[in-house]
This record gives sequence, C-alpha cells and structure tokens, in this order.
Amino acid sequence: MAYTLKITLDGSSKPIIWRRVKVNSNLTFKTLHYVIQSLFLWENSHLYQFYKSSRNEQRLFIKTEEDLEMGKEMGYVPDDEDDDFDPNDPLSVLMHSRKDIYKEAETTLLSDVLKKEKDYIIYEYDFGDSWEHKVVLEAIDEETLLYPVCLKGKGCPPPENCGGIWGYYEMLEVLETKKPKADYNNYKQWLTEIGYELPWDRDAFDIERINEDLISDAQNNYEFYNWQLK
Repeated sequence: MAYTLKITLDGSSKPIIWRRVKVNSNLTFKTLHYVIQSLFLWENSHLYQFYKSSRNEQRLFIKTEEDLEMGKEMGYVPDDEDDDFDPNDPLSVLMHSRKDIYKEAETTLLSDVLKKEKDYIIYEYDFGDSWEHKVVLEAIDEETLLYPVCLKGKGCPPPENCGGIWGYYEMLEVLETKKPKADYNNYKQWLTEIGYELPWDRDAFDIERINEDLISDAQNNYEFYNWQLK
C-alpha cells in the first residue's frame, strides 16, 4: 500500500516551500526522516522528531531510540511504567489520558499513525533552528513502490544553519537588496563556501536531482533501504 504525502515547510512564503512524495505505508518514521532530508536538501546534521497533539491535549512524540534514552536519563521522557495510575480514580484516568506518548522512530510505521486521508504529523528538524514541516496524508492506494518518488513541489529550501525560517527571510532580504553591504558580503561568502550559487533563486526546484537522491539513498544506505523489506 502506498501513501501520497504533502510536506510543507512551516512559515515559508513567496513561494510556500512544499513537496509531494509517494512512499510505501510500511515506512518507518526514521526512514521518512531520511526521505524528507532528500526532499528538502537537508544534510542530516541535527536531531529530529515527529509530534502531534490530540483533542484531549495528549501529545505524541516519535523520536530516535537514542534520544528517548537520553530523555529518560534527563527526566523529560517518563519511564514506560505508570505506577501512579489508578483506573478507579476519575482524576487519575483523566491525567493518564493526557499523558504524553513516546514512540521510537526506528520501529513506528507511518500506517501506525497516519491511517486516513488528511491525517497529519509535524516533523521538526534541528532543535536550534527548529525547521518544522507539516506532513499530510493526501491519498492512499494499493501500489507497492520500489523507491520513494517525489511527484511535485515548489520553492528552494533554505540552507542549513541560517537561523531558522525567520533567519532565512532576513538573509533573503539582504541578498536581494544587497544592504547592508557588510552583511551581504558575509552571506555571499558563506553561501559560496557551502556550495550555493548566487543570485539566490527562491523558486529553484530540481525534481530530477531529488529523485536521483532518493534512489541513491535507498540503494546505498541500509537503514533507508530496509523500509521496503518490512
């Protein structure tokens, strides 16, 4: 079974930066992380998580096993056991229903969380810059894919480490006005050093490169490729 997902970079505008991708529904969220990295030309250099809130204020977090273990050691991720839960106490039941849920990205499948059209989850990459992407399930069909495929998209994704979405648009304003000159020269030098060409094209979208990257990642990265063996 295949899912068509629309993934939109939160806060982006003129144009809104988004990608439409088709993947198998048995993808793990860790593999979806790799897919999104390729779709938005990210470099897999930072931590990530998936999360969403329900109507009863209960939140779901999907993190790497390593991140969850660290969270337990530091106290912001609870142990699996809930020793204080009393099913006969209405207040205990209410608090338990609002207790955050934590799942491992390595073992949780898309189909475990996204079950019907319009279901969504948020993907956050780089907790410093906090790049948030809304992942929406648009369609479900019976196809089985060999590789993920990007179907469509729009907009050039920001470079890593530019200060988040607001830092990105501050950078664009400087690049487009060339003022202040000192800031322009600094951005120009930095972007050139990390492999970007100027002038910056807000609309740049190379779907052929993205699909080549998706296939290459699936062929050369066992963790990525393993999604189709499940």
